[in-house]
Amino acid sequence: NCLRDVDRNIVMVLDELEASGLADRTIVVLTADHGDMDGAHKLHAKGAVAYREQNHVPLLVAHPAHPGGRECRAITSHLDIAPTLVALAGPTPDQKARLVDGLHGKDFSGLLSAPEAAAVDAVHEGTLFNYNMFAYLDGEFLNKAVDYVHQGGNPKELKSAGIVPDMMKRGAVRSVYDGRYVFARYFSPKQHNRPTTLEEIYRLNDVELFDTALDPLEMTNLTSFDRKHRDLVVAMNEKLNLLIDREVGEDRGQMLPGGVEEGWEVTAETMAP
Repeated sequence: NCLRDVDRNIVMVLDELEASGLADRTIVVLTADHGDMDGAHKLHAKGAVAYREQNHVPLLVAHPAHPGGRECRAITSHLDIAPTLVALAGPTPDQKARLVDGLHGKDFSGLLSAPEAAAVDAVHEGTLFNYNMFAYLDGEFLNKAVDYVHQGGNPKELKSAGIVPDMMKRGAVRSVYDGRYVFARYFSPKQHNRPTTLEEIYRLNDVELFDTALDPLEMTNLTSFDRKHRDLVVAMNEKLNLLIDREVGEDRGQMLPGGVEEGWEVTAETMAP
């Protein structure tokens, strides 16, 4: 029913474009902010995971000047949508430079003429996914909080009631997908880190590595065979760090003003293995 409702609403927009005579000079872009686990990996909805069901979202571009019904393998990011729309609007070079100044995405409009010919890395060598949300960090805390409120408790008094999340749980994620491999590291918000060595990667993170060419359902975590894939883990981690530097800048991991628990900064104690 949800998919049917989405289709119905999209058709309403397309029909209105036709009725108003704008269809032949309107570019339509369809995408989504995230997918849904829908039972895969025994999960539902969305969250701090890097699985395909959640992160591989549709991106359709309908352009009057280009025939439809074609597919493109090039991996893109939502960061690319704004600079691409600017380019498709036909600005002068000076206008384009001014409008996209400060944007971290890339213009992929050049792929529309021959999308099938584009390589996987035609736009990006990898796509970045970062996620921190405390509601997904500690499931036990969330269950206790819901029970407390349902029993008449004041949500503002959760902390005084001793109902607080375990900030040492590794529920924050940084991940990269390069068209074949998915690499993800999960860490505690109190142990935010930017590892550069294999020892650092495994000391402060839970790690996943999937080969989607051989394992499209992402069922075999290659880090279970550490000795065989350690070079690949280091290479993918380096790719992840480079993307974070380029698209995020300084990644401190802090989402809330004032920090968490009045003591966000990493200390020797919180960094202890």
